[in-house]
Amino acid sequence: MGDIRLTNLQVLNMFPCKKVGKTYNSALYASTFLSAKHKRLLLNCGCQVKEPSPVFEEASEIGIPGLCLFKNFVEKLEEQELLAAVDEQPWQALSKRRVQHYGYEFQYKIRNVDIMQNMGKLPKFTDCILKRISALPELITAEEVSMPLDQLTVNEYPPGVGLSPHIDTHSAFEGAIVCLSLAGPCLMEFRKYETETDSDASGLGHIGVCEDPESISSLNGQRNAKIQRCPIQCRPIFLPERSLLVLLGEARYRWHHYIPHHKVDFVNGRKVQRKERRVSFTFRKVRRGPCHCIFRSVCDSQMC
Repeated sequence: MGDIRLTNLQVLNMFPCKKVGKTYNSALYASTFLSAKHKRLLLNCGCQVKEPSPVFEEASEIGIPGLCLFKNFVEKLEEQELLAAVDEQPWQALSKRRVQHYGYEFQYKIRNVDIMQNMGKLPKFTDCILKRISALPELITAEEVSMPLDQLTVNEYPPGVGLSPHIDTHSAFEGAIVCLSLAGPCLMEFRKYETETDSDASGLGHIGVCEDPESISSLNGQRNAKIQRCPIQCRPIFLPERSLLVLLGEARYRWHHYIPHHKVDFVNGRKVQRKERRVSFTFRKVRRGPCHCIFRSVCDSQMC
């Protein structure tokens, strides 16, 4: 049984079978990962094997208003220069990844920033990127002002480390969320849930594994209270290295975004190995007042 369990955990990319693995999760396993033998094993223990969902590779295909993807936003030489510059700065170690903060420190315990604690301007090595971002027509014509971007978080993800599903806290940032992927690609999944009023969708909590549905900390009520639910829509998109992802409007305020904790991503039949590291530059504009967006059920500024 131990060998079967290990084999299934490997082919399921660490999403264990209900009866084979030790932990519980929904058994919606993409057939990409499975041999015929392993499919039979899962079906024999009552698991449901589904065909893999398509992975979107263009923003125009995903059908989420406000989501933009610009491939090859920086050249390879620029990428190397940005990585060298950030590696000269001190890193802050989190449990599974390293981070750097500029402008304002993002405080993970409260999922917000302290606007009274300004750390100065964004680093000089980002000037050329910021200039190019500010010239994007999507930002210039956006309904909500995003410029100037005054907060930057740099994340370094080793292989197998992702990001829990969340929406960036409404009360912390306004306008666009802009993310530059360097050194390696990844898969990012956008999710909608059945009842956002039950969620900690504004970023004060996270989603974990708990039986079939996912366990989410509730924004209203106890911080540690858990509810269970499943996403009703999942739309994965592939982010190549050197690409720029821009989230505006609904994409920024309404949809959770999530990076699976994978070492290998499967993209429409292609096996894409995560590289030694992926470094993301996430630019934001700090909000100086409550959020008045139309997505009230996921807005921490408008929740009772």
